[in-house]
Amino acid sequence: MKNINMLALILFFTYASILISSSNAGVQDFCIADLSAPVSPSGYPCKNQSTVTVNDFIFTEFFRTRKFSSTINVSATDAFVGQFPGLNGLGVSAVYSELLPGGTVLGGIISSENRVYYKTLRAGDLMVFPQGLLQFHLNAGRTRAKVIATFNSENPRAQLVPRALFSNDLLAEIVAKVSFLEVAVVERLKALLGGTN
Repeated sequence: MKNINMLALILFFTYASILISSSNAGVQDFCIADLSAPVSPSGYPCKNQSTVTVNDFIFTEFFRTRKFSSTINVSATDAFVGQFPGLNGLGVSAVYSELLPGGTVLGGIISSENRVYYKTLRAGDLMVFPQGLLQFHLNAGRTRAKVIATFNSENPRAQLVPRALFSNDLLAEIVAKVSFLEVAVVERLKALLGGTN
């Protein structure tokens, strides 16, 4: 019985040491991104802690209005690791956006079974968009809407479906087949969104 307890204790400490060594948190207090170094699949390397300042932990541009996109009437300020090095390794980020014209936001999700979940959101509402699902949000009001979105990655990526389909150099005939649209419609959409072929 004593040998079994000793073995269990050894296994516990071995497992615990593996868990601790698998994250930066077990090795150091933080990992401010060194944006001058090349990014790898696991993120940015840590800045030398002797060069870290309080400003590495602060992002001051979040609520500043940016230029609105002419095609989707949205302005956005990203607080991702590239703009906010203090997020490195934390698995979080945010974006502040303003939508024209209107004061309420219609937010929705389309599941993999093509079921749609949507609702008009009011000031103070919070909606979760599950990772990997098609989502949409538009301004359904008469004044500018302000939105804060958070992500479970310090450097998230987003893809707009219309741009993904029509702002590329894939042949219009192929896009027509995968989108079930007429070739002439695809060609018009490619011309509108800057695609070729």
